[in-house]
Amino acid sequence: MQYSNSDTVAHSDMAGGGSVTFRNRLPATPSSITFSPSANSGSFVGNPTLFLPDRDGFAFYSFQTVPALGAAYWFGTYTAVV
Repeated sequence: MQYSNSDTVAHSDMAGGGSVTFRNRLPATPSSITFSPSANSGSFVGNPTLFLPDRDGFAFYSFQTVPALGAAYWFGTYTAVV
């Protein structure tokens, strides 16, 4: 996830999100999905929030405060346990 602010003032509650499709359909909805940020994440607070998991994938979102003329980004992995 990446947020970019081209304004000269900070913006709070900038919304972003996305989705993941599993390579194969799982036999059941995962009982847990855990996000792990990599060392390359910058100015991002917390982890994305999981949304609507099912056998085929899941969605995620986050709200971030981004400084003037700045950026915030999250890179990482997820682990899904069925």
